[in-house]
Amino acid sequence: SIAERVKCSDRVASDPSLLTRFFVLSFADLKCHSYYYWFAFPCPLTPTLKLQGAGTRLKDLSNSSKYVEALQTLPPDAQNFFILYANEQEDVVEARNLSSLDEKEVEHYYFGFADPSEYEHPAWLMRNYAAFLLQRYPSFIGKSLRFLGLRYKQQMQMDDSLIWNVVQTEACDLYQTEDVKFVGWELNKNGKMGPRMVCMRDSMDPAKLAENSVNLNLKLMKWRLVPDLNLEIISQTKCLLFGAGTLGCAVARNLLSWGFKHITLLDNGKVGFSNPVHQNLYTHADAVAGNRMKATTAALRLRDYETVGHVLEIPMPGHTIEQNLLLIEQQVQAHDVIFLLTDSRESRWLPTLLGAAHEKIVINAALGFDSYLVMRHGSSRDVAGDSGREIVGLKCINGNQLGCYFCNDVTAPGNVSELC
Repeated sequence: SIAERVKCSDRVASDPSLLTRFFVLSFADLKCHSYYYWFAFPCPLTPTLKLQGAGTRLKDLSNSSKYVEALQTLPPDAQNFFILYANEQEDVVEARNLSSLDEKEVEHYYFGFADPSEYEHPAWLMRNYAAFLLQRYPSFIGKSLRFLGLRYKQQMQMDDSLIWNVVQTEACDLYQTEDVKFVGWELNKNGKMGPRMVCMRDSMDPAKLAENSVNLNLKLMKWRLVPDLNLEIISQTKCLLFGAGTLGCAVARNLLSWGFKHITLLDNGKVGFSNPVHQNLYTHADAVAGNRMKATTAALRLRDYETVGHVLEIPMPGHTIEQNLLLIEQQVQAHDVIFLLTDSRESRWLPTLLGAAHEKIVINAALGFDSYLVMRHGSSRDVAGDSGREIVGLKCINGNQLGCYFCNDVTAPGNVSELC
């Protein structure tokens, strides 16, 4: 009804902040720590509302100082929407509240608003301001209205404020919403209609926080110890560990500390009461349970990384276990580096052959009561550029001249390079 329209218009006159309302659609994906939001600054789309020419700067007016003095008298809470009265001689300039507007003196008014725009064109607030004025005062239709966009270059410096002449040639009833379209949805970063997204994983996801802390420690280790170390290659290298006992637990921990993230453990043993004291991936509760396998339990302790455990028996010379043999060969093919960490030399025979056959890097570690041995197995390939060279007094031997632990143990102290 007409009464409701007038009532609504009167509310805006007494509370201009109603012209600055906006909407926010938001959604929080707490699982992924992603937050979606979409802003809308609604304003009516009236095709007959036109700007007449470019904007004029306030400092270019003849009596610009009087306008600035009048604007400085506005209280802060009245600077969003106001009117500036100037008589014909422009020797009297007054800043007034919007509620004191008299439509008979429209030619003496500058309709002012706080303009957040950084461009030559006014912000969306002016469109809402003009829509209110033309709806509230139909006599303004067809007349040229002057709008003053208040812009502060610095504190209390208003010289960059702009003045535009605006005219609307036809009436538009905003209360007939089916005939009036509203615009103002913010575009996303791709310039399309859709929400924006902020990912807070780096500062909120516990797994990501832990990963960032580990990466920071790795960079410090690299800086202090091995400046030429490529951490990206390390993070992508897949390691296969034969054995999840004392050596397997220690090697797995050390691999993680240097940034290796893809680890697979092969073992068929159960956690015993003597294990937790020297195998740091198990606890006394694992031994009490009586049925916890080492491979899967170790993988569970390292579950924050891409770690897998397989329970199987490694065939030794004279054994035939076809199912395990197929799985072991698949794992060897799928990994880049093989670690031999079992508790017997016989169980290292098959992984040694598979590593040589598939040309994988094989590293062996053997543990005694009072000593240990770590060695890299040789390769039958003659890699280009893999020539012996001196590094800080150490001689690097070609890969095809290295033997393996199994052959060394059987034929020592003979030359095993030809056997491997």
